[in-house]
Amino acid sequence: MLGKLLKYDFRSVGRSMLPVYLASVALSTVCAMMARLKLDGSKVFSALLILLVALMTASFMGTVVLLAKRFKDGLLGNEGYLSFALPVSTSAHIASKMLNALIWAALQTVVFGICAAIMVIITGDLPIKDIIEAAARILPTIQADEWGMFAEALLLFFVEIAAFACLVYLCQAVGHLFPRRKGLWEVIAFVVIVIVRGNALRLIGSPFSSVDILGWILLPTAFSALYLLATWFILDRRLNLE
Repeated sequence: MLGKLLKYDFRSVGRSMLPVYLASVALSTVCAMMARLKLDGSKVFSALLILLVALMTASFMGTVVLLAKRFKDGLLGNEGYLSFALPVSTSAHIASKMLNALIWAALQTVVFGICAAIMVIITGDLPIKDIIEAAARILPTIQADEWGMFAEALLLFFVEIAAFACLVYLCQAVGHLFPRRKGLWEVIAFVVIVIVRGNALRLIGSPFSSVDILGWILLPTAFSALYLLATWFILDRRLNLE
């Protein structure tokens, strides 16, 4: 059932974001081709480049907004009646929203990488064959500890993404507890939690100042667990959809 929930959530966000991602890749290709043809001094190129930056920014913000909206509509809005009528646990609903956020964060990163690669390859006059040959020479020289550092940094990135998503979900759940001005209470909850987390990091940050990056991964992981536990408690024990 978790797979079906995840599939439904993915499609809901994908209907809006996939066209934006494809447009970003297409527009980056057009800009790169114009730069390759020495048309980068034209007003058309400047307008397209500004549009590309705006589109990339909008794709990031749009993904965040749609993921938050998907959680609110699916579990706290009118769809919540149907969602909680399904033979699925509250934790499965939360897990679906959490995994969906991580998947879209990964896709967003891939799209940014593709757009950057297109710009570099086309405008830099770098044949793909030469890039592959250079990668074949460089990759074997990378040490195991360097790969480990890269993996740890990548893991930290997604852990922070997960922590942010969990924080947003918790704030939405807290705001729903109040009959009026739910949005205001969501903002208040966000500010309070961020302040508490910041103070906690300052108190316990010094013991981690000289340790491996994995030590820092434990911090957002612990906060994410607390956020998820509080969100589950509200949805499972305090939720009122009337």
